[in-house]
Amino acid sequence: MADRVSRRRFLATVAGAAAAAGRPARAQGRTKVTFAWPFAVTSQAFQEELATRFMDAHKSIEIEVQIIPQTQAVPKLTAAFTGGAAPDCLALSHQWLTQFAGGGYLESLEPQLKASGLDRDLAAPLMAESRVVANTAHSAGFLADAYVLYCSTAFLKDAGAAEPPRTFDEFARVARKMTDAGRNRYGYYALGATGWSYNQWTTWMFAHGGLGAGNTYFDAARKCVFRGDKHVEGLQRWLDLYQKDKVSPAASATGTWQDSANAFNAGQLGMVFGWMGLIGNFSKSLGPDRFVVARPPAGPAGQFFYFGGNGYAINRQSKVKEAAWEYVRYLLTPEVNGLLNKEWGAIPGNTRAWTQPWLDTPHFRAPRAVVEAAPALVRYPSHLPEWPQWFLNVCPANIQKTLLAQQTARQHVDTVATALETLLAKSAKS
Repeated sequence: MADRVSRRRFLATVAGAAAAAGRPARAQGRTKVTFAWPFAVTSQAFQEELATRFMDAHKSIEIEVQIIPQTQAVPKLTAAFTGGAAPDCLALSHQWLTQFAGGGYLESLEPQLKASGLDRDLAAPLMAESRVVANTAHSAGFLADAYVLYCSTAFLKDAGAAEPPRTFDEFARVARKMTDAGRNRYGYYALGATGWSYNQWTTWMFAHGGLGAGNTYFDAARKCVFRGDKHVEGLQRWLDLYQKDKVSPAASATGTWQDSANAFNAGQLGMVFGWMGLIGNFSKSLGPDRFVVARPPAGPAGQFFYFGGNGYAINRQSKVKEAAWEYVRYLLTPEVNGLLNKEWGAIPGNTRAWTQPWLDTPHFRAPRAVVEAAPALVRYPSHLPEWPQWFLNVCPANIQKTLLAQQTARQHVDTVATALETLLAKSAKS
């Protein structure tokens, strides 16, 4: 209860400060703005509380919060945009920008970002993703999520490791020491049955063979770099953890991210990879002192990181764009943006919020370092219209087949590289 009261007081202070700062003049009457929130993280009550505080300071604007189930977000938003019934503004994943901005449904935010100064405040990696379509910002990044390594402190101690492994050689050694199949204890979880499994095996590939041009999956000749011998070697080393070293449960080949989180919480795993939402998950289930968060290890070619981003966007067909931007700008103030990300457990998009004390706690130092490591960040090929289908449909079935030794590492690479090159070629023709 004390936290709830504190948060309400904090929001009240933010709203009051925004009101005191003054706003551009608006027409008389109350303007209704619909705002869609499509993420399972943070509650409807939290989103409505933010809207209420905004309306307390902006008497001429009414915010209607629409919660969309995350698993239904893309089809529901697609139907809404095509049917002319989309919200005035919304939160969305940068992975969806090619579909919605590319479809002409989202407003360019370049003038608003420049006029407000937010183009200087929002994290550069997020803004790069925001401009994936026509090099134009169709969203304003509010959240950066880092793909990091989680280690059980008890497993590290039992393996004689003073800290998380810094290289993939160390990772393999520590994982083997942690594993005792007879006690249902394993060093690692080689994720197989989810679209996000590709973050694992491609991390090994990049660490051994390097990134493509502009930190992408492709070289200057538009060929997928995965075909390189060193990249294949990296994939094989990842496969060996499951197939030869057996440091991962047999069921992990068909396991989901939730299965890996459950096993970690149950004390069956020493190390898992995942997004930052696991910080809150593990803190509540295990306690904050029973795990540490680290950057992914380095390989012979270097240390490379995945990050994800979400942003706020405005419906191009909205009749209340100015009022919608007022709400988006409010949500991106350092105070509110920091509060939302603290609730979520991610890195604020507004870099002016990075001075908030909670970001300097041990669990957030490694994720923040990932987001700040611009030269080492992997650029998703999210500009390819069929990219979501690739990682959701092609990847899981293919990596499961490879983990179960039904095809070689080279055959795996040929399949995924050909698929990616095909998507790139189709994109060039469209």
